[in-house]
Amino acid sequence: KVIMVLVAGIGIGLFVLIIIWTLTIVAVFVLAAVPKIRYGIPAVVAVTIVISLLLILYPRDSSSVTTAVQGVDEIFFGRLTLLIVLAGFIIAGFAVVFKFHISEPMFAGSRKLNYVT
Repeated sequence: KVIMVLVAGIGIGLFVLIIIWTLTIVAVFVLAAVPKIRYGIPAVVAVTIVISLLLILYPRDSSSVTTAVQGVDEIFFGRLTLLIVLAGFIIAGFAVVFKFHISEPMFAGSRKLNYVT
């Protein structure tokens, strides 16, 4: 029997993916704040996507023992694609909210002066 390593109740692979994407989001916000290196954001996201795909699709071990497969998830890639597209739309939505709502400039209103004559 194989004992699975858990970190905070989740598997180590999912924990690594969460850490990688959290660091990517922090890096995107830092790069967005610096005007000269703002064009590095797509590169950071692309590298993170490649690392994530490698971690998801690369086999963990090369066991030569064949075991009986109880069930095969035939729509794994469909669900993975849907998850990636959904995450992209969520990130784009947060970016739009940040650009047009949170970072909206606040201008001082005109001051009304009451002159007493």
